[in-house]
Amino acid sequence: MEKTGRVDEDLYLEFNAAYGYNSATPMSWLLARLKSLAHRLAIGQSLSLYDPTSGAQQTVESMEQFNRWMDRHFPGTWS
Repeated sequence: MEKTGRVDEDLYLEFNAAYGYNSATPMSWLLARLKSLAHRLAIGQSLSLYDPTSGAQQTVESMEQFNRWMDRHFPGTWS
C-alpha cells in the first residue's frame, strides 16, 4: 500500500475490521495507514481505493476525494 497507494478489497476488509473493533490499537494501526495514504496525495501521487458499494477500485487524486471516501466508510476517524 505504501508503494502503490492501492487499497484493494482484502486491505479494505482489514481496515473495516480495525474500524469495527473500536479499540485503541486497531484504530492506531488504521490511522497510520490512512496517514500514509494522505501523504501520497500530499506529494502529488494518486490512490486507488476499493469501493465496497460498487466492488470496484476508484482513483482518488485529491484530499477532498479522500475525505469523502473516509467519511463514507470510516466516519469519525479523520479530523
